[in-house]
Amino acid sequence: MSEGGTADPAGPRFARLWYLLAPLCVLVAFWPALRAGWVNWDDDIAVQNNPWLRELSADSLRWMFTESRVGHWTPLAWLSLAVNHALHGFDPFGYHLGNVLLHAASAWLAAFVFEALLARAVPDWQLARLRSAALVGALLFALHPLRVESVAWITERRDVLSGVLWLGTLWAWLAACAPGVSARARRVRLGLAFACFALSLLSKAWGLTFPALLLVLCLWPLRRLGPGERRAALLELAAFAVLACVGGGLAIWAQSRDHATIALAEHTLFERFLQACYGVAFYAGKTLLPLDLHALYPLPRELGLDQPRFLWPAVLVPLATLALLACARRVPWACTAWCAFGITAAPILGFTQSGVQLAADRYTYLACLPFALLAGAALARWTGVRGTWIAGLALGALFGVATWRQCGHWRDSRALWERVLSIDGENYVALYKRGKARYDLGDVEGAVLDYRRAIVVDPHAAPAWFHLGDAERMRGQSAEALAAYEKALELRPDEPVYLGRRGTYLAELGEPARGLADLDRALERMPNDLGVRVSRASARLLLGDARGAVEDIELALARAPASWEPREGVERMLQVARQRAGPGAP
Repeated sequence: MSEGGTADPAGPRFARLWYLLAPLCVLVAFWPALRAGWVNWDDDIAVQNNPWLRELSADSLRWMFTESRVGHWTPLAWLSLAVNHALHGFDPFGYHLGNVLLHAASAWLAAFVFEALLARAVPDWQLARLRSAALVGALLFALHPLRVESVAWITERRDVLSGVLWLGTLWAWLAACAPGVSARARRVRLGLAFACFALSLLSKAWGLTFPALLLVLCLWPLRRLGPGERRAALLELAAFAVLACVGGGLAIWAQSRDHATIALAEHTLFERFLQACYGVAFYAGKTLLPLDLHALYPLPRELGLDQPRFLWPAVLVPLATLALLACARRVPWACTAWCAFGITAAPILGFTQSGVQLAADRYTYLACLPFALLAGAALARWTGVRGTWIAGLALGALFGVATWRQCGHWRDSRALWERVLSIDGENYVALYKRGKARYDLGDVEGAVLDYRRAIVVDPHAAPAWFHLGDAERMRGQSAEALAAYEKALELRPDEPVYLGRRGTYLAELGEPARGLADLDRALERMPNDLGVRVSRASARLLLGDARGAVEDIELALARAPASWEPREGVERMLQVARQRAGPGAP
């Protein structure tokens, strides 16, 4: 790069070794995450109780690439977690270490991406100023406490893995677009960009809007839509768009397959617009002032303009967007940053809502990169190189301390939900999740208290009723347990997990016919659930349908991985079923 700052961002520079400061600071700030355990916020469902992550085999790879779980199709993320299990079982340290190292790599890549963008945006800057801005921006991105959820939560391996590949894609593409790059080098770098993008989509479909982001960057600061480069730029964007459409289609398939998407009848288009505007304001605000961060900001039953927290964003966000677009020629940096933020955040603003969250800290992982870049550039412009270092390191230290403290809230399930309840005492999800943590620790009475309190806060909280049924079942209160299961299914009549649990319990209580009806319905909704299939086999045995039981057990064993823990007991059950079925049984 010349003193003016407009050369090849892929070229070797010894001075760039100082960018290693960013990943080193990440290792320090996120050190408490390495001592954390598992949490009952999907870690149990997605990882701990996922039999396909317990081995690396052709069958497990087939599952990773052809099935979904908890509403996601993320084969590369599953593969990385399976590698963790192969190395150290379910010791959480290795999983957390993987997340922290991936985030450290993202911090390092962010510095290179920021340098490449600044070199085109302010070509008259000296190298020292340009690189100090890039490094400080990378530090502010990486050390911000909003990053904690993506890094300290094992389930969110998909965030940090897709994130580092997304940044690798952007850096390789910027390197291919650099002035003076040879045709051969350009092809190699574009090939690397497409490969990284495909791998990012295999980790999480966060790149759905990535081609639109590249279009914005082609307008400014790259200015590639003039007569000379327009055709090449549009062809590149078209290729990225094809990959993005495939990844987006698979993400939508996974959500619909796992019934994770909320229907329009329950969450209207206007409510989604209000949620999106709220999300934009929320993420920008929490980036500037990261206070009261926690694991779950619940989606209310109703969103309307009569609620000030939705009214003001619905007015101000569109006005701010229109104002920046109108001033694009005068302040292209502000317009580009705002558009890049909105485009990257678009897939997670609630237009295709899944889950119970109104917003989430993890959704800022890539979306708020433009704010970090703007902060680094602003410090460099207003304070010079020395001022940038002083102010940047001071802010980085402040963020680092906040991140260290925030990581502590993710040390275990109870700490996680008590943090939420310390800020939002009426958070019904946090109440029943803390109840589940108590239940898992053997405090059944405490769990019942939390479940009942969650139900008082929100009588329509089906999961609270469901978990209350489990707790009453453990206490031996069969009538209360069945009543709780009935209420959960009244609220969610087709929820397969609830149907499977009630069906299994009815069979245990000596009502296999009623239980079988529930289990049949559960398997219609999730035919690959091994536990429910074995429960149906048990109910069939109780009803004298030994041949049907044999069929279910054989199918479960055929679909289960070799490392499936219940395999030995299920094989004994198969022997019993075959004996009862008599000659001619499979």
